[in-house]
Amino acid sequence: MAESHGLQSPDVVMEKYAISREKSSIGFELGSNVTVQLSAPSDVDNGRERDSSNVHTKLIMDHKGDIQYLRGRILATNGPIVGFRSMHESVGESLNLINFQTKQRHRFKDFPFRTIDIAFAHHHKFLAVLNADLSLFIFEVSDSCEPVKYLSITNWPVYHSNGNDDQPRLSWCPYVQVDDEEDEPSYMVAVYVGPQLYIVNIGVLKDADLGNDIDFEDARKEEGGLYSHRFNDHSESKSSRISAVCIAPDSTAVAIARTEGPVQFFTFNEEKNTLNEAHCFEPRGFAKSGLIDDLIFLDDFSPDRKSLQFWRSCVVVSDNGHKVALYECQGWRCLGRIRFETTRAINKFISIPDPSSNFVHLLDVDGMNVYTIEIINPFLLDEQPHFVGITQTSFCHPIFSLAPISSNTFENADDSGDDLFNNGSNDEDADDESIDSESGESKVKHAKSRRYFVAMGKRSMVELQLTLKQHIPSPIGTIAESSEKEPSPSVYVDTEEPSNSHATQGLLMPAVETNAPLLSVETINRKLDDVIAAIGRIEMERKENNDRMVQQIITALDENIRLREGYMLNRIEQLCESGRLDTLAALRSGIMSLNEQIDAAVRTNSLETAEYISQRVGSSARNALTECILPSFERSCEVLFERLNEHFRHGINEYLASTNQLIQGTVMTTMQMASQTQQQKNDAERIAFMHLIETNPEGALEAALNKANESLLEFVCSKINPEKILIPGNTKLSQGCLLALLSQFTASLNRDRDLKFKWIELVIPEIDINHPEITHLVAPVAQKLLMTLQEVIDNSTDESVRRYIRLLFQMTRSSLLQPPTPSQRTSTSALTKFLSEHSQQ
Repeated sequence: MAESHGLQSPDVVMEKYAISREKSSIGFELGSNVTVQLSAPSDVDNGRERDSSNVHTKLIMDHKGDIQYLRGRILATNGPIVGFRSMHESVGESLNLINFQTKQRHRFKDFPFRTIDIAFAHHHKFLAVLNADLSLFIFEVSDSCEPVKYLSITNWPVYHSNGNDDQPRLSWCPYVQVDDEEDEPSYMVAVYVGPQLYIVNIGVLKDADLGNDIDFEDARKEEGGLYSHRFNDHSESKSSRISAVCIAPDSTAVAIARTEGPVQFFTFNEEKNTLNEAHCFEPRGFAKSGLIDDLIFLDDFSPDRKSLQFWRSCVVVSDNGHKVALYECQGWRCLGRIRFETTRAINKFISIPDPSSNFVHLLDVDGMNVYTIEIINPFLLDEQPHFVGITQTSFCHPIFSLAPISSNTFENADDSGDDLFNNGSNDEDADDESIDSESGESKVKHAKSRRYFVAMGKRSMVELQLTLKQHIPSPIGTIAESSEKEPSPSVYVDTEEPSNSHATQGLLMPAVETNAPLLSVETINRKLDDVIAAIGRIEMERKENNDRMVQQIITALDENIRLREGYMLNRIEQLCESGRLDTLAALRSGIMSLNEQIDAAVRTNSLETAEYISQRVGSSARNALTECILPSFERSCEVLFERLNEHFRHGINEYLASTNQLIQGTVMTTMQMASQTQQQKNDAERIAFMHLIETNPEGALEAALNKANESLLEFVCSKINPEKILIPGNTKLSQGCLLALLSQFTASLNRDRDLKFKWIELVIPEIDINHPEITHLVAPVAQKLLMTLQEVIDNSTDESVRRYIRLLFQMTRSSLLQPPTPSQRTSTSALTKFLSEHSQQ
C-alpha cells in the first residue's frame, strides 16, 4: 500500500480564514493547510433579498413538484442538452430532456420503475438511465431532444438497500481519443451500489449481436462486455460501501473509493470479466476519522491538451464535503488540505467537479451557498497543483442540484458592468486594490473566470453564470517582506510536536492554540539560508562525483572497444568461411532437387495422357447410351406409371368418400347426445346454486371456485350483489377465497369485463398481504393482474375506459405490492370511491 506522505512537519504553516457574504473571495498565502470558518448564515432563516453580485441567472423553465424529496442525481448535462428528473402533480415522478438554447423538450414515458440516477457520457450524447430495479437504459440523444434507445440491460440481481446513502449510482468513462486515428472510441459506464460494482462496455455488447434488449446473464457471458467485482467487507462496520468510481480516460484501469478503507486501483480481465487489483493507497486519517465521499482526478480534457499522462493528481472529499485534500498520484504525497468549520448543523456539501480541472465546487443546499475552491493546475511535468483560493456565492432561493455546462446563452457584457471585485462594495477588496496598485500587480490580481451551470431550484430551472476571481499566490519573498511589516492574522505556525502522531494524522493537521508561540521571520530566514547552503554543498559534491564517474566510464569504454574490435574481425572471418561452405552445399542440393523435379514431371505427363484417353472413350460410350437406349426406356415407364396412378386415385377417392360419410354421421350423433347431457347437468347445477345463493351466498361462491368452471363462476357472481358480502373491514370471505377470485378474474378478463371490474375493485382492498396463508402468493397474482390490465389499456381506444383501468392499475400496485414513495402514495379508499362512481356512470 502506497503511503500518503502528508504535511507532517512540526513547522507546517496553518492558514485560517473567515468567509461570509461580505468577504466572499479569499486568496491563500500557501494553500497547504487551510481552515475556513463559515459565518452563521442567519439570513438563511430570515430570508435573503438577492443573490450574490457575482452570479447572473436566466430562467430556463418552471416546474411543479417537490424535487427535494427525490433521491439520487437530478441533473445531467451534455452541451446544450439537460436531462432532469421532476415531480408532477398528475403523473408523479418523470424523466425529461430539454435543450436550454432552443427550448425543445421531451418526456420519457412507460418506464416500469422509477428512475434513481441519470448520467451523460462526456464524449458522446449517450444518456444512461438507471431504474429502481437496476435496469440500465442507454439512449442516444440528438440536439432536438429526440432520444433513441441504443441499448438496455434488464433482469439484474436483486440488491438490498441499507439507507439513503446506499443508493445505486452511475459513472461514465471520460474517454479521450489518442493520437492513433484507428483507435475506436470506448463507451464504458459503471453501476455501483453498496459493495458491488458492475462496469458495462457498451460498444462490446452492441457489436455482440445480442439485440438492443439484453439480459444481464447474457451480458456477463460476453467476453469483455460486463465486468463485476464485489468487496468482501470483513470490518466491524457493515455500512462500508463504494462512494466513487473513476474509470481512466484511456479505459485501461479503474479507481474505486470506499467510505472506509483505501482507494484501490484495478485493471480489466477480459477473459473472466472481472477486475485484477493493481495497487492502492489510503489517505491518512480517512479510515479513522471520516468517510470518503468523492474522488476527483484533475485531468485536462480540453481539445488542445498536451500529451500528458492521466491521473497525475486528484482531490479527495470526505466528512460530508467538509474536508478536501489534494494529492499527487506518483508518490501519493498530500499537496494541500482544506477544512470547513461552522456552527450551523448542516447535512452535507455536494462536490461538483469542473470540466477545466482548475476548480472544485461544493454545493451547500441548506445554507444556499456554493463554495468554489480554486486550484492552480499548471499541467507541467515539473510542477505540482495546489490550492490558491476560495469564493463563496450565495443565493436567495434554495438550489437542490447543480451541473456544469460547456455552452451558454449569456452575452459577453462589459466587464465593468458585473465586476464583483472592482465595484468598491467590499472593503477588503478595496484594500487589496490599493496594495496591488502600489505593487504594480493590480491587473493580475483582478483577473476573472466565468463558469456556467444549470441549477434546479424549488420551482424553476435556471442557467447560472458565476464570475470568479482568479487568485495568484504571492512568491515566498513577498510573503517574507510582508511578514516583516505586519504578521498576517490568518497564518499560524505549528511548533509543537503532537503527543501521538498516529492519532492526529487526519485530513487536516490540528490547529495550534492561539497562545502558541509564533516563529519569527528571522528564524525562518536563517533556516532557509542553512538549507540553501546545504543544497550548494550537495550540488558541488554531486558535480565532482559525476565528473569522476564520467572519466571512469570513458576509460572502460575505450578498453572495451579495443577488445570488441579484435573479436569482431575474428567473427567476420568465421562468418565468411561458413558462408562459402553453405553456398556450395546449397548449390549441390539445388541441382539434386532440380533433377528429381524433372523426373517427377515426366511421370506426371504420362499419367495425364493415359487419363485423358480413358475419359474420351468413356464419354463416347455414355453419349451413345443416353441418346438411344434411355429415351425409349423412359417413355415405356411413363405410360405404365400413368395407368397405375389412375387406378389407385379412383379407388382411394371412393374409399375416402364412404369413410367420411360414416364419420360425420357418428360425430353428429355423439355431439347431440353430449350437448343434451351437458345441458341437463348445467341446468341442474345452476338450479342448485340458485337455491344455495339464496341461503348461503358465501358458500355458493366458494363452491363455484372449487368447481373450476369459469362459466359457472361468472353465473354465480352475476347473481350475487358483491357489496353485501364484501363489506369494507368486515368481509365474509376468507383471504384464500379472495385471492382465488382475483386470480380467476385475471385469467378470463376478456369476457364480462364490467362484472369482473366491479368485483375486482371490491376484492383488492379486502386482501391482507401480510396474512400468513397468502403472503407468498399475493405478489405473483398482482403482477399477473397488472400485466393483464396493461394489455387492456393498450388495446382500448375509449379514453374513459382507459382512465378507469389506469386507476384500477394504480390501486392494485399500491395495495398488493410494496408502497410507492411518499409523493406517489394515494389513498386506497379514495380510489375505490372514484372507481365506484365511474362504474355507475
